[in-house]
Amino acid sequence: MSRAISKVSRAGLAKYSPQKGLQRIAGAEVAERYYARAKDATGLERAIRAKLEAQAEFVFWWDPASTKAANAVIKADGSSRRRRTGSRSSGRGASG
Repeated sequence: MSRAISKVSRAGLAKYSPQKGLQRIAGAEVAERYYARAKDATGLERAIRAKLEAQAEFVFWWDPASTKAANAVIKADGSSRRRRTGSRSSGRGASG
């Protein structure tokens, strides 16, 4: 997988198509199941490697996109992510 990481560049991410990437992952999963049933170790290894590389490319594309989206939500409403969702009188540590 280190080769997959080294192959992915920031310029390449700008051209990455998530739809094609997910299709590539799905195709590799089908090939993985086929070669596993056929007991073809070489084909199985290639299929698993292709799947891992496609997943790595998707994650490298997804991570910066999700970080930007999360920051945009925080900036838009001005709230903090550390805010508690429950009520303060939930019974934990409350005295009285």
